[in-house]
Amino acid sequence: PYLDAVLFVLGIRRDDVERYLAVHPDRKSEPARTDGESLPSVLAPLISAGDDLSDHQWSVARHLAATQDRLVSAFVNMDVDMTAAVRWLETQRQAGRIAGPIPLLLHAAAAAVRAVPKLASFRMGRKVHRYNDLAIAYTARSTDGRLFTPVVRLGDGQSIEDLARQCAGLSMAVFRNQLKPADQLGACMTVSVLSDQPIRFHVGLQNAYQSAIMTAGAMRQGAAVRDGQVVVRPELTLCLSYDHGLMDGWEAAAALDAARLALEGMNV
Repeated sequence: PYLDAVLFVLGIRRDDVERYLAVHPDRKSEPARTDGESLPSVLAPLISAGDDLSDHQWSVARHLAATQDRLVSAFVNMDVDMTAAVRWLETQRQAGRIAGPIPLLLHAAAAAVRAVPKLASFRMGRKVHRYNDLAIAYTARSTDGRLFTPVVRLGDGQSIEDLARQCAGLSMAVFRNQLKPADQLGACMTVSVLSDQPIRFHVGLQNAYQSAIMTAGAMRQGAAVRDGQVVVRPELTLCLSYDHGLMDGWEAAAALDAARLALEGMNV
């Protein structure tokens, strides 16, 4: 079907191709390339060669492609009242501390994993592997645009301030190009936020040896009904991408609801 679509766009009929192959039988035996470096001969004259991906970009692409091959990907999303979270951000800023949404998402993701322990697992065929300790990665962009996933270790009794301190240290390591390979190992899931882009939410792709990623878009002002009155509140949409071969939609929704409650119930 893909070839038919390409031929249609180019104005070439399938019987034209079959006649060509009948005259040039050696073309039938050309090996298929799977490294992404070869174009169909009918497209090659229409496309200019571009730049190669960097080693880092190619590594990320290969890992994501390999992970998606073994997943049955699905997603759910949910709106969250961020009133309490905004108060926490304001108290951090008033105290002279740099604060952002990542520690909040880590706090929410930890609640999701505790509510639905399957999130601490990943599936390879029929075999399910489970992480012993709770650790969650987050996406961080270096000054030259490379993406990294430093891992935050979430022990019992850690506050959001503790998570923020871990994030600050890891983000500084990314900024200074000092992040170690061990700093990106052992996470059961990842969180990612595009808070500086005008989007409601985005669907993330799971990282290698993980079954889920929780993402968020930009915070916005939303309307809600309280005691029969319409009020304006800060809102955020969380999106959970998960492996439907490991858990069903009800479990994914329950995990996301636990994340919502963790953010809306913050004591500030």
